[in-house]
Amino acid sequence: MIKWYKSIIQMKWYQKLIYWIVTLDIFILAILILAIGKNNAKWIFLGLFVVLIIIRLSFWLNNFYWKRLSSGNIFIFGPKGYGKDQLMQLSVIKRYRGIWNRNRKKYLTNIEEGYHYGYGGIYVNPKQVFNLSPNTYKSLIEDSVVKLPKNEDFEGRDYYLSDASIYFPSHEDTDLKKKYPSFGLFYALSRQLYNMNIKVNTQVGGRLWIMLREQVQDGYVEALGVTGWGWFWSSLPVLRNYVFVRARYYHKLESAEAGLLPFRKVAIANKVLDKTVFMTSAGATKEQYDATNGEIREFIVLMRKKDVKYDTRYFEHVFFL
Repeated sequence: MIKWYKSIIQMKWYQKLIYWIVTLDIFILAILILAIGKNNAKWIFLGLFVVLIIIRLSFWLNNFYWKRLSSGNIFIFGPKGYGKDQLMQLSVIKRYRGIWNRNRKKYLTNIEEGYHYGYGGIYVNPKQVFNLSPNTYKSLIEDSVVKLPKNEDFEGRDYYLSDASIYFPSHEDTDLKKKYPSFGLFYALSRQLYNMNIKVNTQVGGRLWIMLREQVQDGYVEALGVTGWGWFWSSLPVLRNYVFVRARYYHKLESAEAGLLPFRKVAIANKVLDKTVFMTSAGATKEQYDATNGEIREFIVLMRKKDVKYDTRYFEHVFFL
């Protein structure tokens, strides 16, 4: 209760005004519903309860969908402020907070402690992880693999690589291949070597080093926008404590790079087979569309603001005294 009161005091005057007006409106609406009559009010409350259940179920399904994604190698991309790091944060929450973290493991990240996604993350430079040197793909082909000591401390830990294109930009492709020829090999084998999933984010997908980008095998997620951080939203009762992130999942890299949209179906009646066939406006069936472009799906995730731990100004700390 004290924290709630302090958060109200810290608002700007116009935010306080919006907060109390909306709160008063909700209170008046509740009084009006009760004034309608006992019998009618019962059905109104039942209807509101059903609506809330449907909304909660919708978010549960989307969160479940993201939970499934968080167990694989995922590449997240999108413009500044569109929710990339919040999707990374949600993945950390789903895997490393409380009851979800059954083995009490800590994840690895390229962001230093105090600036990363919280929940026990450990700072490890990418060079210490993405490295099987002197081995490369040729080592496997020529049966000349040099066996290395395994770092048991990496076992079962996921690696969260934020702002990856700053570390591995595509325009440094030639130089990166010469200096770090085993990085792509480690990425491809991370789960077999350490039972490790790798989460990567960057602003533009094409800016990430192709040797890493092409190794993502479990999906690509485009951050489409965030609702919840603006001054108006932060003035609303209850809702001000949450943030919504819209995103789009792609199974194939080609579809993600092309920015394809999910299947938009148009129903037509097939009199011969006596059934309805769903097609796009261009005439392709859903089966053809998915087979050609892979699974594409839009979803929304909901998270509490107090669960967000990362610092968006991390590189200010890296480059300035």
